[in-house]
Amino acid sequence: MFFTKGRKTQRIWYYDLSRVKVGKKSPMTLAHFGFGPKGAALDDTALPETLVGDWRTREDSAEKAFPTFARLLAERGKPAAESEFSWTVDFAARRAKAREENCDGV
Repeated sequence: MFFTKGRKTQRIWYYDLSRVKVGKKSPMTLAHFGFGPKGAALDDTALPETLVGDWRTREDSAEKAFPTFARLLAERGKPAAESEFSWTVDFAARRAKAREENCDGV
């Protein structure tokens, strides 16, 4: 989960790395987030196999770049950052909707 420091939380952007198996002998690295050693976004061919999994073999992703954290970070909170591995929860909108629904029933 990623928050913006210094402001009330309105939205939280999630990036799912749960499919990445890490351990003592295989620690998580910058490459799992899509970054190279100097901070540049990695090309798909340089990404760890544990990150991309079966992505490369799926028909619906053949021509697309893998949605790494590095690629999506600048777009967080916008529709461009939404993927099967990342999503935004808008708590302000959910709170407003809940208040609206509760007031309609009164």
